[in-house]
Order: sequence, then C-alpha cells, then structure tokens
Amino acid sequence: MLYGLADGGADETELRKADDRLEFAVPLPFERADALVAAIPHAESPAGEALSSNDTVVAAMARRKGATLVTRDTDFDRVPDLETESHVG
Repeated sequence: MLYGLADGGADETELRKADDRLEFAVPLPFERADALVAAIPHAESPAGEALSSNDTVVAAMARRKGATLVTRDTDFDRVPDLETESHVG
C-alpha cells in the first residue's frame, strides 16, 4: 500500500502518516506454498495477460491465506478465488 502511495506521488510526510494508520495491519509471511500458488496461474496465463511478478505473489499470498486484498488495482479482479476490496484514495 505504501509503495502504491509513493508511486502515486506521495512525499515522505504523507508516507509516514499512512504508515501510522496501518498499525492494525498484520504482515503476512511469504511461504514456499505461496510460490506454487503464484506460479501455476502465472504459467497458464496467455501472453500479455499475466499479472506482474509482484502482483502475482501478492495475489497468491492473499488467496492461499483467505485474506481480502484491499487495492485500487483492478488487475486483481481477474484472479480467480481472490476476494478484493476497492480502495480509492
């Protein structure tokens, strides 16, 4: 989320404020099983339609752990069995 804010032009002050508001968030560890969950749909996606490598890993982690992914990136909408919640801001 912070990376997305920075990519959208947020400065350091805005990033630090956003980070403070994310205290409730629990980071999920990347596990070996996540790599497999990420690799299979990525390998089966038609050329040009696959998510980026980073997005593939994020989607796999959320999907395998049954977590809702809060994002403003509509690319995640095409990932089967991934619950997303739109975030605009």
